[in-house]
This record gives sequence, structure tokens and C-alpha cells, in this order.
Amino acid sequence: MSTSSDLALAVGSGNGTTDFRRGMLVLLDEHRPSRMPFFRRLASLPFRIASDCNLLGEIYLVYQAAMHATRAAVYYLPYLDSPALRKRKLRIFMDNDGLPEADSHHYQLARAFRNIGAHLPLADEEFGSHEEL
Repeated sequence: MSTSSDLALAVGSGNGTTDFRRGMLVLLDEHRPSRMPFFRRLASLPFRIASDCNLLGEIYLVYQAAMHATRAAVYYLPYLDSPALRKRKLRIFMDNDGLPEADSHHYQLARAFRNIGAHLPLADEEFGSHEEL
């Protein structure tokens, strides 16, 4: 199995494109979603269950709730007393809000799930109550 040190070695060894490609493959291998238990379990489901529009909609809703909870937590970060930390916090906001034509991660994810057949339980502008989520 590859490690982060393999990535550092591959990227830093000086062979340019080949090393970069090898480093990216190491990174891909380390963070491949199929290595996570959730994705292995989803992949093992019969297709008719895994592709169920309501199941996909529930997965979407849980993901969106987690994403928004994480983003909301950024607002409550303690006082950031260095320019680098303030810059990092602003990058988190910009990653979602600073996209051209306001095409935020929220809308991109909704579009992706709709395109695979999900029935989304909430409209794009509706978040639901915290009890529901």
C-alpha cells in the first residue's frame, strides 16, 4: 500500500511529469472513496436498491446536512489572530460562495444527485428543520 511518504518521494524526486503522475496516483489510491465502508456497502447492494430514487434522495439529504453543519461550524471558529488563519477561514467561505454565477457546492451536488435519478426530499432553497435533518 502507498503512503504519504511515497507521495512526497514521487513528487520530490525531480523527474517532472512522471513523478507528478505517480504522486497523483498514490494520492488517488489513499483517498479512493471505494475504500470507505459506506461505499463498499453501497456497491454491494443489489442495483434496484442502490439506484432507488428515494434512497439516493436520503443519501443526498444526509450529505447536505453534514456539509452545511461543517460550514456553519466555521462561523463559530474562535478568534483568528493571524493573517494566515483568517485567510484560511475566508477560503472556506469562498470555496462555496465565490463560484461564478453562484453555482455553489449545494447546487452542484443537487444537480449531480438529480442526474443519477435521486428524488430530493427538499427543494434547493429549503433546508428543513433541524429535527427533520
